[in-house]
Order: sequence, then C-alpha cells, then structure tokens
Amino acid sequence: MHTNKEYDILEIVHNHPASIRQRELATAVDLSLGMTNAILKKLVTKGLLVMRRINSRSIQYALTGEGMLEVARRSTRLLKRTLKSVVEYREAIEQLVSKIKGEGYDSICLQGPSDIDFIVEWACLKQKLNYGTMAGQSGRQLKRKSFKH
Repeated sequence: MHTNKEYDILEIVHNHPASIRQRELATAVDLSLGMTNAILKKLVTKGLLVMRRINSRSIQYALTGEGMLEVARRSTRLLKRTLKSVVEYREAIEQLVSKIKGEGYDSICLQGPSDIDFIVEWACLKQKLNYGTMAGQSGRQLKRKSFKH
C-alpha cells in the first residue's frame, strides 16, 4: 500500500525525470525536505525509484519498471473514479432538468463559471429546454443557446 504522497512523488518524477530537484519535489508535494527524502529512500527500497548522483549537489531520479506500473495503476483508478463521478453527476443533473421541465419551465440559465455546464447543456438539449449562461460575476451578459423546435 502506498500513500498519496508516495504516488504524488512517483508521478512528478515520471513527468520530470531529469529535471526535478529534491527541494522542488518537497514543495510540489507539500512536505518538508526531510520527509520527502525519507519517502524517496523508501521508494528506492521498494524498487519503484532509482537515484543517481550527478555531482556532489545533484541527484537524478527515475522510475523503475515497477514504478511506472504503479503510476499507471493509480492513473487507471483515478480515471475510473472520475468517470463514475461524471456518470453520477450526469444522472442527477438529468433528473433535475427533467423535473424543471415538468414544472413548466422552458429554459435554464447558469450564472458564473461551472465545470459541469456541458452536462447541463446536454440535459437541456435532451429535454428540449433553452440553455444559457451568464458571463462574469455581475450576471449582466446572457449567452443563449436556443433549441429549435
């Protein structure tokens, strides 16, 4: 079992194999330099990471084959959880939009930025509702995308 910080370090090393310094790594994973060093040594002991001394002040880190497999496994699990969440949000939004349509409304307008606006827009198209967004915090501009009956 690996901690999230261990996985985070593996991913960062995977994405920046030749360029990351221990101090930058510690900052990136929000750990002390000493704790980061301890985790790096643990990952080397587990065979997930190799360290190579470049000079007296620099060490290069690289993932082993097993380390790459760990990053791939974590990425796969994260992708599965994300897709499951998207499906759950989509289903909840579809139910809400259907309820709004059933109450006699003919449009939905989102105010402010949203990471799920594409799901709301899709649900509105499916229910034949007009969809729009209000740009900015003031809510003065309306960008409307109308459904053609």
